[in-house]
Amino acid sequence: MRRRTFILGTVAAIAVSPVAAETCEFEICLTEGEWRSRLSANEYLVLREEETERPFTSPLNDEKRVGLYQCRGCELPLYSSEAKY
Repeated sequence: MRRRTFILGTVAAIAVSPVAAETCEFEICLTEGEWRSRLSANEYLVLREEETERPFTSPLNDEKRVGLYQCRGCELPLYSSEAKY
C-alpha cells in the first residue's frame, strides 16, 4: 500500500465517521435546511446569518408582558421580563 492511498483512506474514514458527524457544541443541533424550515426568511437572516432588523420595525419593541422570553429558533429560555428595560 502506498502512503498516499493510506492517508487518503484514513481521512475519508474520519470524514464519514458518525462521531464526527454528530459532534455539536450547542444544546440544539440542526442542519441549515432544518433551520430554514423552522424559521421565516427574516428570522433565519437575523438568527443564523447575523443580519440585523431594520430599526424600530420589530413588533417586540413595545412588548411589556410579564414572563420568560424564549429564543425563536430553539425555544430555550433567554431572559425574564424583569431584566427587560
